[in-house]
Amino acid sequence: MKKKVAMIVILFACMLGSMVVLTACGEGQVTKISYLSGNLNYMQYSQTGTLLTDLKVKATFENGKTRIVDRKDLRVATDSVDTSIVGTVDVSVTYQGKSGKIPVTIYSYGANTAIKVTGYAQSKNYSEYKANSGPDSQFKIENKPYVIGTLNDFVNFPVIYGQDNDKLDGNGNPTIETIYKFESEVSISQKEGDGYTPLTQVLETASNEDGQEIETGVARYYRKESGETEGQLIATVDTTLGRFRFTDTAGDHQYRIVQKPTNKTYVDIGAIKGNSVTTDVSVLAGGYNVYNQTDLSVVDNRDGVQSNIPQGANIWTDFKETNGIPTDIEVKAALLQQNIDMSLDKLPEDFLD
Repeated sequence: MKKKVAMIVILFACMLGSMVVLTACGEGQVTKISYLSGNLNYMQYSQTGTLLTDLKVKATFENGKTRIVDRKDLRVATDSVDTSIVGTVDVSVTYQGKSGKIPVTIYSYGANTAIKVTGYAQSKNYSEYKANSGPDSQFKIENKPYVIGTLNDFVNFPVIYGQDNDKLDGNGNPTIETIYKFESEVSISQKEGDGYTPLTQVLETASNEDGQEIETGVARYYRKESGETEGQLIATVDTTLGRFRFTDTAGDHQYRIVQKPTNKTYVDIGAIKGNSVTTDVSVLAGGYNVYNQTDLSVVDNRDGVQSNIPQGANIWTDFKETNGIPTDIEVKAALLQQNIDMSLDKLPEDFLD
């Protein structure tokens, strides 16, 4: 009878899942804690007790087995989080003596909290290009691919459409179809025949004040041939700012950019969660992406000399340098990325003298 009772006690102890008994039962100690699910974004000045209440982690044991662990079985150091400071902070999470860090983002109080997201779309310039109708979308060349250059950044912000409860119309109803810029996860593929080959993504990291490696929001994309370890750099992308810089190696090829919304900027993205937008581009080495009238000065058919100015004053070169337009690049083409509004006031000061 005693032996039977002892066996029941041991079995019950194994079911309790304490670290000592787990070791005795063959799983060993916990070697790693990984984030699995739960909200990681909170409004500024939130109560610390409301942080990570739905957190789930995956615990990995010495023998390689894993277990999903709920918040109630974790020790979470949310009391150390200062929710008055906007930014990302690592929160210590401990299970059976093993600790890990979970990044929690505190977003600005009142920022974007009144927006109910209703849709997600391609960038305004690409949408206009694809439509090719009406006076607002005439920069498209019929039956030609959407061409971008390598000499400067290609800006491609997907947008969201939402209902803004802070901006009311004349009838007191929330404004609708408000367009907002949106952060995204980015993937790029190169066109080959009728299909696309995904590029290899490498996320850039940097050390924070505590010496921990954190992601910077910048990613590099490589094309690797069979047997290559390094591969060829095709593009560098700032996924936070939606800026794409393709290399000359990417020239004369077509690429497919897929951007998926993240939950870093807007709170309510339930209507578009899991969706993505696609932008197909053709890259021209030596092309310069033009977004405004000032950018057009990159093309200068007088070599920077204005003939009606005494001593042939180089007003275009001065204008470029003042406005951050490169003067030491060879431009094969100025590529309009949207419709350009022209104004005499934006010309060089001495242009009409």
